Amino acid sequence: MDRVMIVTGGTGGHIAPAIAIAQELRDREIPHEMVIVGPKVNFRSVEEFRPKIYRGRGRMSIFNALFRIWRRVSRADKIVALGSYASFPALLWARLMGKEYYLVELNAIPGRVTRMFASGAKAVFLEFEEARKYLKGNLIYTGGPVRRYEKMTKQQAREILKIPRNRKVVLIVGGSQGARRLVLSGIELARELKDYEFVIIAGRLYRYVWNKIEIPKNAKVFQFFEDMSLVYIASDVAIARAGGSTIAELLHFRIPALYIPYPYAKDDHQYHNALSVVNRGGGLLLEEKHFSIDVLKKMTIELIDRREEFKKSIMKMRVEDATSRIVDYVVSEGT
Repeated sequence: MDRVMIVTGGTGGHIAPAIAIAQELRDREIPHEMVIVGPKVNFRSVEEFRPKIYRGRGRMSIFNALFRIWRRVSRADKIVALGSYASFPALLWARLMGKEYYLVELNAIPGRVTRMFASGAKAVFLEFEEARKYLKGNLIYTGGPVRRYEKMTKQQAREILKIPRNRKVVLIVGGSQGARRLVLSGIELARELKDYEFVIIAGRLYRYVWNKIEIPKNAKVFQFFEDMSLVYIASDVAIARAGGSTIAELLHFRIPALYIPYPYAKDDHQYHNALSVVNRGGGLLLEEKHFSIDVLKKMTIELIDRREEFKKSIMKMRVEDATSRIVDYVVSEGT
């Protein structure tokens, strides 16, 4: 049976879907291993796959991996790469060795590594159809892979979080980049909109918030959730950045969102990710250049008022079986 190597890294937004693929391969008892290139990301669920990790930041992690990863590539039959800079060393060796490789592209505007290797890939799996116009090769729309999450009811989730069952809940999550503005504005928004409950994922800003800021009673601030299902299920709407992994998870849980793209993302890809969802009726878009608390307040109220309309659109666009479709193709191709 073919051995599949999953290579990922860079940010949690690339590691989370890699975990989803690893979970599916494990359940099917397909030999596999995970390789992570780049800075440490705190996912406990990664540890169960015992990944090989090549540490470093930016170009240094690429250099560290480039002259060491070839042995692992040589032992693999197929390589599945999550399209970030972290996958470059493995893909370069895969091409040189004539190995089968597959790409998973999570953004509407593909990154440089995906563009570089797409034409030689056995398949490029797309989260956004819009990515097609930038790539050549065997392009397959699958949607974005989403990790397995614990199942529970909205009532159970709210009981755990100690949120009243009859209140509307706004989730604020910044992702691995650019969380500061969303977190601080979310706390201010909670003061303005006292009729709603707010769940705010603060990440690195957590200690600063607790030490320096008075948190309103209708807001709950957490540093991080390994299993985000708890807050997704408890929430009615979200205010979020627009990374591909975040969008895939919000669509999976049928959560309408106000997307505020991180303006410094490469090729402004978060803006185009958000635009793809918004153009199909899945939420609202607010660019940073138009950002103010008054605008945020107005659009949050609109999001809540129109949430059922947005949810109907989400049901038409979401792909439930993205991970299994990707694995189906990888394990069947060439066998």
